[in-house]
Amino acid sequence: MSEVNRAFRRIFLLLAGILVFLLLVSCDNTIPTRSNGSGSYTLSISAINGAITKSPDKATYTNGEVVTLSAIASSGYSFSSWSGDASGTNATTTVTMNGDKSVSASFTAIKYVLTTIASNGTVIKKPNKTTYNYGDTVAITAIADSGYSFINWSGDASGVNETSIVTIDENKSITASFTIAYTLAITGINGRIAKLPDKAKYLSGENVTLFAFADSAYTFSNWSGDASGTNARTTVSMNCNKSVSANFIAWDMTVKDIDGNLYHTVKIGHQIWTVENLRTTKYDDGSSIVLDTSTTTWYNGNTGSTIGKYCFYDNTTNSDSMNRFGALYNWYAVRTGNIAPAGWHVPTNAEWDTLQNYLIANGYNWDSTTDSNKIAKSLAAKTEWKATSSRGAIGNDLTRNNYSNFSAFPGGYRDGSRFYSLGVSGFWWSATMASSFEAYYCWLCFTESNLGRVSFSQSMGYSIRLLKD
Repeated sequence: MSEVNRAFRRIFLLLAGILVFLLLVSCDNTIPTRSNGSGSYTLSISAINGAITKSPDKATYTNGEVVTLSAIASSGYSFSSWSGDASGTNATTTVTMNGDKSVSASFTAIKYVLTTIASNGTVIKKPNKTTYNYGDTVAITAIADSGYSFINWSGDASGVNETSIVTIDENKSITASFTIAYTLAITGINGRIAKLPDKAKYLSGENVTLFAFADSAYTFSNWSGDASGTNARTTVSMNCNKSVSANFIAWDMTVKDIDGNLYHTVKIGHQIWTVENLRTTKYDDGSSIVLDTSTTTWYNGNTGSTIGKYCFYDNTTNSDSMNRFGALYNWYAVRTGNIAPAGWHVPTNAEWDTLQNYLIANGYNWDSTTDSNKIAKSLAAKTEWKATSSRGAIGNDLTRNNYSNFSAFPGGYRDGSRFYSLGVSGFWWSATMASSFEAYYCWLCFTESNLGRVSFSQSMGYSIRLLKD
C-alpha cells in the first residue's frame, strides 16, 4: 500500500472514531434519566367514600423511595381493599417508587340495624328495612294495643310523641313503653263538653277537667254518670273507663224595659245578663232620656252639662240596626241609677270582673287554658265582626265565637261629633266612676283575644248591658 493510501486510511479511521464518539455522546444525552435510576416519579391516588394520605406527601418521588399510604373511610363506610399498583386489605400499605404509579382505595357502606322493642303495642318503621345506611332517617310510630296507651320512647330515642324521627349513625335499639289506659265518654244534649286534656285515652290516675257549655236558650243544670255537681267545671280522675253526661235545661227568662223592648238573658256562672244591648229611650220612672243627634252638643268634655243622653250609631233610624246594636249612652245616663228596669242594674266594674274571672276559670279562653284573659271570642257574637288572621282573635273564624252566649256585637262608639268602629269594636259602660270626669268600661276588638278594661271620659257614647240584681 502506498504511503498516500495509508495516510487516507489513518485519516478515515480517525474521522470514524470521532463520529462514533459524537454519536455516543448524543445518545447518552437523550436517554431518560429513569432508565439509569436517577429520575423522578409521580404517584396518583383515588378514593370514593373515603380519602388516602401519603407519607411523605410530595409531587414526585425518587427512584427506590418508599411511600406509606393510609386509607381513611368517610362516615358510614369502611375500607375494603387496594387496587392498581397496590394490593391487600390492610388500611395501611407501602409503595416502592421505581416508576410512575397509580393506586386506588375501595370503601364499602356499613349496614346498620335498627331494633325496636314493644310490649302491649307495636312499633311501625318507615321505611321498614332489615338494614340502613349511614344518615338514613326512619320514622317510628308507636301503636298501642286495645286498653293501653303509649307513654314514651327510651333507648336510642326519647320523647312522648307517638311518632319520632331517628337518624341512623350506628346500630340502634329503641323501646316503646305502653301502660293501661282508659276511655272517657262524654255526652251533652243542648250543649257541649270540652275535655282538658282532650285525648282518646288517659293513663291510670290522670285527671281530666270537664267544661260544660250550654247552647243558646239553654243553661247548664248538672253532671251525671261518673261525675256529679252543678258547677259547669268538674274534674274526673281516670281509674277505669268512664262516662259523663252534662245536662242542660231550657232558659227562657226575658225582661222588658219601660219602652216595652224585650231582652233575652243568659246565665253565666251565678250571674244573669241581658243578651242584647239596651235601647230604651226613657228612664225607669218614665222620664225621657235626652236624644242628642247634634254634632256639636253631645260631648260635654270635662266641663259643662252632665245631662244623660242617648243616640243610635250614625243617628240611624233603621230598626234592624237599632235592635241589633242597641243605643249609645253617655255615662251621665248611667249615673242616675234609674236607666234599668226594676230588679236589674248596670254592672259595676267588680261585676265585670266576676264575669271575666268565671269565664277564664271555666275554660272559655279561646285555647281552653284557665289562666290569663283570652275570653273575647267566647263573648263575641258569630256575625258582624270584621275578619282577621290574628290567632285567637274575635275576627279569626267567627264560627268559634260566643261559647258563653253573651252575644256581644261590635256596636262602635260616639265621642262627640263623630261615630267610630261599627263592626270593629264594642264598648260597654260599668256603673263605676274612675274620677270626677271618667268612668270604667269594657271593650272588645276584632283583632284582640282579651276583654279590655279601662276608664275614659263620662261624655263618651257607649253601649249598656244589664245584670240581674
